[in-house]
Amino acid sequence: MNKKFILGLGVSLLASTLTSIAPATADYPAIPGLGLVVGTSDTPIAVDLTPKSIPANSMVTTLTSTQKSLTATAGQPVVCKFTSLPKSSSAEATVRSSNGKASAFLGTVRTDKNGRLQLPAFGLSKPGVYTLTVKVGKTTKTIKVTVK
Repeated sequence: MNKKFILGLGVSLLASTLTSIAPATADYPAIPGLGLVVGTSDTPIAVDLTPKSIPANSMVTTLTSTQKSLTATAGQPVVCKFTSLPKSSSAEATVRSSNGKASAFLGTVRTDKNGRLQLPAFGLSKPGVYTLTVKVGKTTKTIKVTVK
């Protein structure tokens, strides 16, 4: 085969691959450090694909068992940590918009041997009120997230 033909085929394959994986245009800004965007175009919810990491410029908050709300900034990643949970238990977390149109499953995470838990980072682009639901064993905790 002709070496120029093979080189041209390789370049064309590379160009078509880069075009197909280019990010889609969106009417909301991307949140740095969060790779997966779910929800709707009205209510995008970004989620971190690496659960134990804390993206740069994140708001890290430690929630107690009695805390029912937190305030976040639009476009800033949020990392929630919990203490005093059952040791070595599975926890599932979901973020839902107040209108019910969008929700994001943050994943299933295990508490450590001391009963501490760190949820995967999530980010909310639009101001509003959201609900963070964390289910640990038979206990469900609901936290109101106000985004300004």
